[in-house]
Amino acid sequence: MDILADTLRGIFRKRKERNPAQSAVFGALFICLGFGFTFGPLLISFITTPGENMLSEGGGGGGSAIWGMISTLPIGSVIALIGVIRLFSGFISALNATAIHEADESEQRIINAHKAIAIAALGPAALFTIFLIICLTALFRHDVTNGFFVLLALLTVSQVLFGGRAIFIARKTRDSKLTWTIAAFVTLILFGYLYLALSYFPHLFFVIG
Repeated sequence: MDILADTLRGIFRKRKERNPAQSAVFGALFICLGFGFTFGPLLISFITTPGENMLSEGGGGGGSAIWGMISTLPIGSVIALIGVIRLFSGFISALNATAIHEADESEQRIINAHKAIAIAALGPAALFTIFLIICLTALFRHDVTNGFFVLLALLTVSQVLFGGRAIFIARKTRDSKLTWTIAAFVTLILFGYLYLALSYFPHLFFVIG
């Protein structure tokens, strides 16, 4: 049985029919969707005002689109909140799951696979959240303090620890496809953190001049 494919196919099943890994992935998707929907008007304003003040409502500015957040903010917040609840409920359920028949190797493999997938699902939710926080701070304050770098560093370390744990658990399933997929996914999230660090805090990496 392809555990990874089965998990992905069942993400949008009815809530009672989803296993813990599917709930966690569903939650991560809803968090990203909720935040994306919430701040969609800002993106529209940015796209429609190249080289202009995106907050201006006149003179070529697309600031009027931001008024759309009156509608998107409450709806997107509810979507994101549902995502947070689903993500952590699935994550906790997956970690607490135990095999009914300890001698059943196939059952243990499925439980370990669900644990690995649920842990890996934390990565994109955290990355997308810090990405929005840093971008919005840079947009409205025109600078990002080094305090955000500390937060970014802590999240990166957490990703290494949790990602490493997910890979370790995935290896127990002896499913090479699942293991390599999670390893690639964890690495991709780490590159996302590196990109944010190099984009907003280059002075902490390089000495110019």
